[in-house]
This record gives sequence, structure tokens and C-alpha cells, in this order.
Amino acid sequence: MRSSKATLILWMRSEGDSEAEQMVSGAKRANVLDHVEKACHVEEIGSIILVTNCPIMEKSLKDYPVILERVSPQEMVPFGERLGRIIRKHRVEALFYVGGGSGVFMEAEDMARMARAVLASPDMLLVNNFFSTDFAALGRDVALGTLGRCRKDNHLGMVLGRDQGVKTRVLPPSLMARFDIDTPTDLMMLKTHPPREGHISRVVSDLPMDISSIFHLMDVLVDRDREAAIMGRIPPEIALFFDRETACHLRFHIEERGMEGGKGGEAVWSLVGLCLEKAGIASFFRTLGAHIHGAVVDSRVFFRHFGLHPSRRDRFSSDILQPEEIADPWVRLLTEAARECPIPVILGGHTLVSGGLYILAEAAWKKTGRPLIRDVEQFHHRGGEGKPPAVANGLSPVEGDGKWLYQTTATLSLGRT
Repeated sequence: MRSSKATLILWMRSEGDSEAEQMVSGAKRANVLDHVEKACHVEEIGSIILVTNCPIMEKSLKDYPVILERVSPQEMVPFGERLGRIIRKHRVEALFYVGGGSGVFMEAEDMARMARAVLASPDMLLVNNFFSTDFAALGRDVALGTLGRCRKDNHLGMVLGRDQGVKTRVLPPSLMARFDIDTPTDLMMLKTHPPREGHISRVVSDLPMDISSIFHLMDVLVDRDREAAIMGRIPPEIALFFDRETACHLRFHIEERGMEGGKGGEAVWSLVGLCLEKAGIASFFRTLGAHIHGAVVDSRVFFRHFGLHPSRRDRFSSDILQPEEIADPWVRLLTEAARECPIPVILGGHTLVSGGLYILAEAAWKKTGRPLIRDVEQFHHRGGEGKPPAVANGLSPVEGDGKWLYQTTATLSLGRT
């Protein structure tokens, strides 16, 4: 007999002993605890399973109805293989998977809607991001299928949807769908614009982090006479949103989307990375500082362009502009140049140029105390006239001709499935 409830599987690994790494792990623990508390009130969710290597996390959940799947810190079993084992061991049918740092702005009703969707459609995969998945709901037929090729959770959308032909639906881009805690920069963003309540809100408010560079960038974003550059794996639909929700001139350089989502083993090649290579790191940032007023940089694209795989400790130290803590000489030089640049330069990973842009746009105007004044208030929906259908809480794409529309509180945007 088929289950009428979905199983929630949470995945939280604590890694690294540097201060920055421990801050990220602590925030993820708080986020997982928030998810467990919300899920306990969701009728569509039955069992809750936590996959973790963290004794502190286990202790925090001792009074909650959570099944623990312990992994050792050294375990190297690929994500999909371990997930498949858990599904078989616990006889999981429909499941809702959430990575430890994802869904920070997710509400209990969001969980319920995703669970209902895959309970009603056993052959469906519902993901927050097709190119680099952080959380997903899998119908029974999908959950019982082959997951082994997914080396990481990021691969769920592209490997199952693209390579294996699973019917896949993608949540419209939103702060809820696209903000993920992966790096210290993400915590800095949250510190400027935390969730209204919960353990994660209390944790980020107490973090001893310098966020002055983000506030300086926000001043640029609300000034019509200034200019900012956004570089990296920027979803085009989020670039459209950010352009509409800020006042300054913007330069977007979008490249290497899907880099971590199973892109097919292709070498990473970055045009901006080539500029760094030809001009030199110091000259590149001097030129940047001479022509624009602020920059948001997905530095992971640069690392991969140069064939680098810096340690988590080095990546995180670079994000918080502490070159003295970095072992890799190239990453240290990049970080020094970014810190010495006369404009605010924010370094980070994919969330910075995805969900982070939602936070920057909203927090920048909140900081000024002024509303956004647009040059153009009328938005027309592609291929028709009149008011397009709203999407409840960004969770039910309205499909048609390969496109969907979604409604945010601020603007109407167009995206793709």
C-alpha cells in the first residue's frame, strides 16, 4: 500500500575547524533545527531522517522525532549512492530532500505544497534549481529509481531530469528557492536581512562578522549615477529581477552556469578569468576600481578557470577577505587585490549571485528608508495582454509554451523551466 505521506530527509555535514568553517556549520545546524520544527507541523510529512556526521546536531535533536543516519567524517560514499541506501533501508516512497544549508526562508506551507505535489504525481521530480539543486521533492517512482549517478545533491536536477528523462518541474526563482548557506558570504548576507524568526535568525544576529563592505555596496545599488558589476553563474531571470529592483547601472557577466551541477565534464573556461590571466590580478582590480563603484564576484568560476581546487578553509578565508589565512598563493593574491580595491568587492559562491541578489536588492532599499522608484511601472506578459495569472507563494508554475510566469511582491518576472 502506498504511503500517503512524504519522508523528509535532511542532510547536514559539519566540516572544517577554522573559525569561518565553524560559523557556517553552526548556521547549518540552526537551519536544520528550524526545518525539523516546521516539518513536525506539516501533515503531508511523515518520518524525518537526518543524515549527519555531527554529534552536536544529534544532541540538539534528542527531543525530536528524528531518525538518525550517522556517517563518519571520512566517509566518501557518493551522495546518490547513500541516498539510495537510505531509501531502501527505510522503505521510503515519496521523499522531500533538503540540504543542511538550503531553504533558509522556507515556511511549513512551502514544505506541504512540495510534498503534496509529488504525492499526487509519483513520476515527478520537483527541484529548487535545475542546474544546481539544493532541495528537491521526489515522487515514489523517481525515489525508487537510479540515483547512483548523482555524486552530489547539486546533480539531482540535471542528472535525473536531463540525462535520465525524469519529468522535472522547477520552482520559480525566489529568495525561498535560491538562497542557500554555503559560505561565510551567505552568512554576511543573512546578517543584513535575516528571516523573521527561528534558530537561524538568532545565530546570524550574533555572528562577529564585518558587513560594512555589503552596506557600502548597497549604497551603490540605490544610486542612479553609480555602476556595479555582477560576475559569475547568475541565473538570467534573477539578473532581470535585480536590474528592475535596483537603481544603479549594472554590468552582468554570466558564465559557467551548471558548473557544479553535472555539466558533463567539460573544462571550465571563463572570459573574466582570461582577463585576469592576461592583465594580472592587481591590474584587473585596479581597472575595476577605476571604472565602476562596486562588484559582486562568484570567485569559484575563477578558481576553476585556473584549474584550482582550493581547500574549504582557503575559499572561506577568501570570502571574508582574510588573505593571511590562505595557503594557496593564487587565491591569496586574488583576495589581497579584492581587499585593496578602492570599491566594495564582495567575493563568494553561487548563492551570492543567485539568492544573494534578492537580499541585496531588498536590504538596500530598506537601508535607505525609501521605496524603489521605477522608470517603467507597466510590465507586459509575453504573448498576451491583460493581467497574467499569479503564482501562489512561488510554488506552482503556470506552464505554457515552455515558459512560466511567477509573481513576487515587488515585480512580475519571466523565467524558464
